[in-house]
Amino acid sequence: MEIGSIGSSGHTARNFFSRLEEFKATSLIDTRIHPNSQLAGFATRNSLEFFCEEISHSKYVYEGLLSPTPELLKAYRKEEITWEIYVDRYSELLSSRDLPANLNTESWGNFPVLLCSENKADFCHRRIAINVLKEFLPITKVTHL
Repeated sequence: MEIGSIGSSGHTARNFFSRLEEFKATSLIDTRIHPNSQLAGFATRNSLEFFCEEISHSKYVYEGLLSPTPELLKAYRKEEITWEIYVDRYSELLSSRDLPANLNTESWGNFPVLLCSENKADFCHRRIAINVLKEFLPITKVTHL
C-alpha cells in the first residue's frame, strides 16, 4: 500500500484534485476535527463526498479515530506545548484508540490519502498518524502531496 497525505489549505480545488488524480488516490481519509468548518472552503465534508466521487473517482471517508482532540490541538497551536510533546501525546492518543482493532482500512484501497487542514505535513498530525499506521498496515511508500 502506498499512502499519501494532503492538506486542504493553500490549494485551489483544481490543484487539490489534480494532486489526488496524479497520485491515483483510491480514497481520501479525512482526519480533521471539524470537517464541516466554514473555513474549509471547497473542502467541507459534504462537498468532498461529492467531489471525490465525481472528480477524482475516489471514496471519501471521515475517520475521527485519526483526529487529535480539540484540547490537544489547541494546546499545540497556542504554543502551550512543544511539537515533541504534541507528537508524544497524539501518538499515545492513537494507541489508546486501538486502531488495529477499531479502524476499518479495508475500504481505503491501495492508494489512500490522509487529509487535514495544514498545507504542509512537516508539523501536522497526519505525518504522525502515518507513522502509527505503519506499525500495522503494509505501507511501502509515503508521499506528501
